[in-house]
Amino acid sequence: MSNLKDKAIFSLLWKGGEKLISQVITLVISIVLARLLGPEEYGLIALTTVFISFGFVFVDCGLGTALVQKNEVTNSDMNTIMICNIVIGVILYGLVFIAAPFIGMFYNENRVVPILRVLSLAFVLGAISAIFIAKLSREFKFKQIAVANILANTVAGILGILAAFYGFGAWALVIQQFAIRLLVCIFLGVQSEFKFIFTFSKKAAAEMLSFAWKITFSRFISNAYFQLRSLIIGKMYSPVDLAYFNKGEQFPAVINTSTDYALQQVMLTVYAKEQSDSVKLKAMMRRSMKLSSFFFFPIMIGLSAVSKNVVLILLGEKWAPSIPFMQLCCLVYVFYPIGTANVQAINAMGRSDITLKTELYTRIVSSALIIVSAFIGLYQLAASAVIASFIETIIRATPNKKLLNYTYREQIKDIAPQLLCAAIMGILVFTLGYLPVNIYVQLLVQLVVGVSFYMLLSICMKNDNVEYLLEILKNIRKK
Repeated sequence: MSNLKDKAIFSLLWKGGEKLISQVITLVISIVLARLLGPEEYGLIALTTVFISFGFVFVDCGLGTALVQKNEVTNSDMNTIMICNIVIGVILYGLVFIAAPFIGMFYNENRVVPILRVLSLAFVLGAISAIFIAKLSREFKFKQIAVANILANTVAGILGILAAFYGFGAWALVIQQFAIRLLVCIFLGVQSEFKFIFTFSKKAAAEMLSFAWKITFSRFISNAYFQLRSLIIGKMYSPVDLAYFNKGEQFPAVINTSTDYALQQVMLTVYAKEQSDSVKLKAMMRRSMKLSSFFFFPIMIGLSAVSKNVVLILLGEKWAPSIPFMQLCCLVYVFYPIGTANVQAINAMGRSDITLKTELYTRIVSSALIIVSAFIGLYQLAASAVIASFIETIIRATPNKKLLNYTYREQIKDIAPQLLCAAIMGILVFTLGYLPVNIYVQLLVQLVVGVSFYMLLSICMKNDNVEYLLEILKNIRKK
């Protein structure tokens, strides 16, 4: 247990660090690109992202997750799933290639056709990369994954900036996105040392597909919900409105992706090792809930409070309409790590059927809210996502009442101290935005006071996460 705990901590640090650095690099590059390109170019790419995202649900999630969850994996299993994933990637590319003209007609925008056909080539690359990631994850080699992603994001970002500078317009974003997938595939292939042999086991394929299809379908539903907003905005409003919405969502999404993806990858791997011991699994889950909320709550609530200054300083006045979207999207993502911890515990126990059911329930309710609010107004549509996020968290927590005897009351007790501290800090930081000084000084004061106040308040309230983190730091120093 101790060895597994150490692996979990260091793996989480690597995954979190990798995602944080990769997303920071992406964010910096995005800021540069946002100043070189306008909302129209971003809106054009956003129209294609709706459909590309659907495809990557199939190549990024199901079978790779099945490989990680399985107790014993042979070389034959790896080769079998590699073949399955490549076939899926090729089929998806063919479907998007054929559908591209019809998608262009749907949006009344023919420029999306060649963009879709180029970006969908990345399905095959993503299908291969998913197996490399699964192999490295099983071996707790998250450092190698981190290096590959950071290098790929950096090189691809530079290529995108150069393309934008030389007048490629929206195609600069296409070059950047495709280059990331290509470079990640190459770097991970080298790091994983995976030796492909053309062997196929029908038994292994059937076994893992029976688990993977439920995970894939549940994530397809989840992705469909998120892309539904983009689809509605792009169709009912305009690509420019969609660009403002997406840019407002980008900053909180960067933080969410950095932490939530790391939690998903590491939690599933670690939880799966203790899937037969519900007591240990519950204890690990409670700690992950406390720790993730300790970091995530103040970051999201704090970012919501400083959204105006962040947008104006980093992106400029032309992106000012994205400010209210950023404020609302921060609140949408606040509870995501709580849902992740619950879902990954369920997946680790092999109950992907329950994951599928919870996703169906959450997305039906959430989609209904989005569709109704879309006819009221654009800002109301964004606000409805906040309500939907809270409902989703409750639904995802429900199965573990029975599976792990982890009640609502216990979950609230585990996250309440962090939420209270973050809320008080957020109110203070938002108020500081009215200081009679320039926005640069305002933002600096907000950040310094916000971080200091949150930590001081956590110490005064004797939050046990502080003591736990200090203990981890002591262990790291000893090693």
